[in-house]
Parts: sequence; C-alpha cells; structure tokens
Amino acid sequence: AYSEFYTHKINSTVLTAGNFDVSWDNDLAESLIDRLDICSYWQDTYGTYIRVKLPGHQMSDIPYNKKSKAGRPLWVDSIPSIPGFIASVGISEQKAYIAESFTAADYDALEKITKQISVDVYCRTKNLNNSAGSVSIRDNVEISELEINGFYVIDRWRSPDRRQSYSLAVARYAE
Repeated sequence: AYSEFYTHKINSTVLTAGNFDVSWDNDLAESLIDRLDICSYWQDTYGTYIRVKLPGHQMSDIPYNKKSKAGRPLWVDSIPSIPGFIASVGISEQKAYIAESFTAADYDALEKITKQISVDVYCRTKNLNNSAGSVSIRDNVEISELEINGFYVIDRWRSPDRRQSYSLAVARYAE
C-alpha cells in the first residue's frame, strides 16, 4: 500500500490532496477463488453480493466487541483494541453502488492502518514579508509505503440513511 497526503496552508487557508494506491498479487488472488466457501448471499436493486470465507482462516475468531446501540455497532464510534492486531475503521460516503462504497471504506481503513505502522512526514515553512504585509506558507507531506500481509475486513455497516459505509479492518502485528 502506498499513501500520500499533502497539506498546503497559506495563513488560514488550507488546501489538501491525497493519493492512496493498493496493489496485490493477482496470481495469488486468482488461486484463492476456487478455495472460497460461500457463507451467504443477497440481492438488491444494485446487484448480487456474497460473503465468503477462506478455509483455515477464521476471522470469526478475531475478538472484538460485536455489540451495538440502537442498531449502530459500537466500533463505528470507538475503534476497538484487539489483542495481536492493529485495528481501524474506514468510512466512505455513498457511491453509485454498495460494493463501491464498501471498497472505499475498506481502503480508508487500510490507509489508516498503514499510517499507524509507518509514516514519513516532511514539513516546510516560509514566512514572507514585504511592504504590503506578511504571509506564512506551510507545506506538510505524509508518506506511508509498506507491505501488509494479512489485512482483514472483519465487519461492515451502512448507516440507516445509506449515506455512509463503514468497515472495521485489522492487520496482524508484525512478529
């Protein structure tokens, strides 16, 4: 995963930009398809969705608080502490398709995990003064690039108004 976040601040005006890229081993992904077991599936007006598991990988064994309050999982508002894992909650605004919304939330969670593990920060500040006044310019760049083996999305949730999608994701601590 590669993440880059740029902030440019001139006095009180802030401009931000970001870039996040994920790559994976396509051959490995294709080799896993035939080994997946379908746990459930459902359809709506946007498409057909399946929930699968990879035999030998028990994500249900990852201990986290599955409680909810008024139908809203507690992890949406408070990232759980899960022994042996780095956890994060990704959020996405509504996209054209539900799958796109959850994928965006998954990527947001992965980006947040990468920033918890390793981030390089570069800062530059300039103060300019002349007869017309002064201006302060500050540039910040955050870059995170690393390989994560074993990134799991262990739960998902959509807000009742369907405007936000959430993903609870974990990655094992490096041993």
